[in-house]
Amino acid sequence: PRPGAALAGLAGVAAAEIALSLPHPVYDLTREDLAEGRGLSAARQTGWRCLVSRGDGSVAAVEAPLGPPPLPPRPGGPPVPPSAPAEPAESHVNTGPFVAATEVALKLAEAHPEVLLHPFELRLLRITALHVMALWLVPDGGGPGLVVPLAPRPRDLAEGVLAEKDFVSSLSAAARAQRERPGSPWR
Repeated sequence: PRPGAALAGLAGVAAAEIALSLPHPVYDLTREDLAEGRGLSAARQTGWRCLVSRGDGSVAAVEAPLGPPPLPPRPGGPPVPPSAPAEPAESHVNTGPFVAATEVALKLAEAHPEVLLHPFELRLLRITALHVMALWLVPDGGGPGLVVPLAPRPRDLAEGVLAEKDFVSSLSAAARAQRERPGSPWR
């Protein structure tokens, strides 16, 4: 694809017509973590994501891998980690089905009674080997969170707002089944 093709629908649009959501962290979890029973606590932050909106809806998502802080450290603040790259990390733009699905999932999450009563941190959770992306709502005070799978999702995974333990239980079984399948590279 040619550069910028992902945002071709925004060609000629004034910058004032586009809005970016607040960034939310992106976490990746492996099939192996689920099969071994490690759950969502094994997920590792791999980047940041925000939605690009125009008018009433999101038209894209922009994701950037972890990199250096966006601003230099404050005097007396924590130092920049030595592993942080010197150049800004390259981002990518997605206009696929997960963009609209994120908006649907956000509306479901915002209407959930637990979310109405308690503050949560919004995260994107990705389990690539199982073809799963979900919103992961982590309570500010700790404890089990809520997960909203994004469409398209595996047919064995329930839709809606799920308790973290139910989400993990469902996917752990799928990860173990893949491991036991004849011809699996895990065998």
